[in-house]
Amino acid sequence: MRVMALLVVILALLFKGPQDLCESAQSRMISNEKVTCQAAVQSPRVMNSRRWLIDRYLHLDFTTTQQRLKWIQSALKTKPDDGHIFMDVDFSNLREVNTLYKDKNFNTAIGNKHKEILESVVGQILKKWNLERSTLFHSDYKSYRVDINFGKRSPKEILELEKDLGLAFEAANQIFGFYLIDNNLIPSAHKPQDWFRGGIGKTADQANYASRVSRDILGRNKLRKFSDIDIQEHLQTSLKWSEIFRQELAFEFRDTGLFQKLPNGVELPTVETFELLRKLSDPEDLKAALIKKFSYKNTSMSFI
Repeated sequence: MRVMALLVVILALLFKGPQDLCESAQSRMISNEKVTCQAAVQSPRVMNSRRWLIDRYLHLDFTTTQQRLKWIQSALKTKPDDGHIFMDVDFSNLREVNTLYKDKNFNTAIGNKHKEILESVVGQILKKWNLERSTLFHSDYKSYRVDINFGKRSPKEILELEKDLGLAFEAANQIFGFYLIDNNLIPSAHKPQDWFRGGIGKTADQANYASRVSRDILGRNKLRKFSDIDIQEHLQTSLKWSEIFRQELAFEFRDTGLFQKLPNGVELPTVETFELLRKLSDPEDLKAALIKKFSYKNTSMSFI
């Protein structure tokens, strides 16, 4: 029933005329709580130019430095059994969108528009569950993250909360797509409802991994759970091949300084090696930097 109630609200937002959007949303009930009319569901037809969108959304910041620090502190210390649900939503198609429109200001603005919509819809879920005061937020130019400390809840309640968050994610994507397409800001063929991918998990790392992997999964764009079978299969395959590559690289670059042996005998790249890998994407530049840093004489570096 909760899912159906939320769907009623979503349909009202998507298909009512501009005069009826807010009134329709406010007249519906979700678990005996009225939906408030947020900025995300204002009539888009009145504010429909790229110029207005950029002026309104380009420089918006959805979290303060203090909020981001609190989220980071919680993310670093939270363990899977601590009673948290993390949600990670990412503008995964940003590179493609930059190529399509060649206007970084417009792309930043539409990213912030999506954050506004997502914040509004997720806010209704948090209000329904009385979790507004036990939730932390983090945002940057291409992602929006939520840390919900739900305390001692039954497995059934947790599952229902996860379903509500999943529906909120899909609703935000649909409202976002409606906004851009209905106002002729982009062609419908560009499918903006699929630009943002999301994941949830019991830790920040789990949610982030589920969000990233969801880009490669065919089918409906939905909020992926870290515990989903396809996510776990992807994880196991990645771990398997990562270990194979680690062993091969450790052997190839033995006695060069690129790797260090840990107390348990496992050999991993040094911090300096990771720093160079992070900074340099061009293989030739990376090879030259590694040779200079570690005085490695084998200039073929076939594994790079």
